[in-house]
Amino acid sequence: MNLSNAITRRILLLTMIAVPTTLFFCMLQVATTAGVPFLGLIFWQCLAGAVAFGLTLIARRTPIPLRAAHMRYYGAAAVFGLVIPYLGMTYAAANIPVGILGMVFTIEPALTYLIALILIIERYQGLRFAGLLIGIAGLLLILLPQSSLPSPDMLPWVLVALSVPVSWALWSNWMHFDKPPEVDSAVGAGAMMILGSIMLAAPATLTGEIGWLFGDQAHVWWVIPVFSVLNVWLWLACLETIRLEGPVFYSTWTFIGTPLSIAFGMMFFAERHSLWIWSALILLFASLYLVNRTMIQAQTRPLPDEV
Repeated sequence: MNLSNAITRRILLLTMIAVPTTLFFCMLQVATTAGVPFLGLIFWQCLAGAVAFGLTLIARRTPIPLRAAHMRYYGAAAVFGLVIPYLGMTYAAANIPVGILGMVFTIEPALTYLIALILIIERYQGLRFAGLLIGIAGLLLILLPQSSLPSPDMLPWVLVALSVPVSWALWSNWMHFDKPPEVDSAVGAGAMMILGSIMLAAPATLTGEIGWLFGDQAHVWWVIPVFSVLNVWLWLACLETIRLEGPVFYSTWTFIGTPLSIAFGMMFFAERHSLWIWSALILLFASLYLVNRTMIQAQTRPLPDEV
């Protein structure tokens, strides 16, 4: 593949992740503003995604392997890719602007690179590590100044939102490092959604939130099929990108996702941001650039069993 084709493919892959993720943020704002309970919302959207993937796998006549290595892979995917991020994202989305939520995710490439270094998936590079430190500085500009956020009460929710890029950084590296050979992207995403909905069924039932579709919020039932489409689109794109380009490149969807989140927040939710936030955005984008400046030429270090 020549350089221009590689760049085109990589931009397309990042766009296929960034667009559904940004729409996901906006739909969370719509659903939570309408009063949909959080656990019930997460359970039903995961179940809808699981059904969509299940029907796809049945149509393809593709079984889901269930050996111990596969169950470990699915379990890690469900916990770090789905349950923790969706809980953090949903609770944060109800309390902070869409643009701030998207901006917090800009730290994901730096965190992904750090974990990839620990797992020896990526090699140490001074400029990339400097990008990690600059990304942390950008986050501190959001968290520390009292006037950075629209309200100081939002600070705990920014910390809740931070659990999402941390969890996704762990998830993407694990998906690359521990992927069984028989699992393609559709199988991995389908098993993740099925197992995630099973994990969420008990807490959603115990809190009484599972029945919201039949209560006062039934008029926003339409968000569930929308979330189902977004889930199928998003997770296929994520796993294919990790398979083709590696976890650090995957995490750079924020190059496109963060500006989209800020733009959508300003257009659809009338959001405005302080000078501290814009300064943090500059640092976070500098971090993105430094962490990924060699991503076109650099290749992911092969795993021991691939040498």
